Amino acid sequence: MEHNGPGAIVRTWMPYFHADKPDTDLQIKIYLDGNAEPVLEGNALGLLNGTGLIPYPFAHQSLRSAVSFFPIPCARSCKITTTGPPFFYQFTYRQYSEGTAVKTFTMEDF
Repeated sequence: MEHNGPGAIVRTWMPYFHADKPDTDLQIKIYLDGNAEPVLEGNALGLLNGTGLIPYPFAHQSLRSAVSFFPIPCARSCKITTTGPPFFYQFTYRQYSEGTAVKTFTMEDF
């Protein structure tokens, strides 16, 4: 995913392929406002399933998937990369009008 302009990631959903193997070595990185270093990175399922950095109830496991409703706002741009193609994924992103004042997510604020 790559978007220019103010906005926010408001939901992520990433199911895994095998019901008896809820793991992946897929790494995800989220870059905000053109920064060369990601603001969030880690195992795609671990980061988004409530067992890692983003806690329950903002993220949780659900029927063979990792779900997060943790908002990740940005003022100028958002880019999401993964180390490979996930089985399936959805990133729900809210786009705001140009000029909308948005405070970009930082780990310091987290």
